[in-house]
Amino acid sequence: MNSGRIPIQENYILRMQVGSVLKAAKLVNEMGSEVNAGAFQKRAALTEKSFYNIIKELRILGVSKLDQGAVRLLLTSSKDSASFEATLRSHIKERLRRNRLIWTLIQRIETDAELSVDDVAGTLEQACPYVRAGIETWRTYARVFADWMDFADLA
Repeated sequence: MNSGRIPIQENYILRMQVGSVLKAAKLVNEMGSEVNAGAFQKRAALTEKSFYNIIKELRILGVSKLDQGAVRLLLTSSKDSASFEATLRSHIKERLRRNRLIWTLIQRIETDAELSVDDVAGTLEQACPYVRAGIETWRTYARVFADWMDFADLA
């Protein structure tokens, strides 16, 4: 309370690879800030399940959302792809900093300097006692988190 700010942390597990989500975000930007969901799904060549998984991850990251049959970009769109990617990277960095699990991993990195995939998997598993998953699933999550942290320059 000394800073006048209340620390609010989000709690979600990132499940999709950076490349898949970035490709989808760039496509929404390219097609316009509000795109018919069916047209987006078709142009992205996504199955229905993959479409909803991508949309979920984009919503969790605050990049876009599905609203009344349209995929809406929540960031400022840009015709310049490099400018859009810079905006996207900055937004994701700020968003991930508020994720409790990312914050926990950053703290571990500050004390341990280096973490293996198994270290990250164990940290995620301990931080999420309400999630039941096998060790290979935790390792997959660990790799996904590491890739996102690398993309956002957080590790």
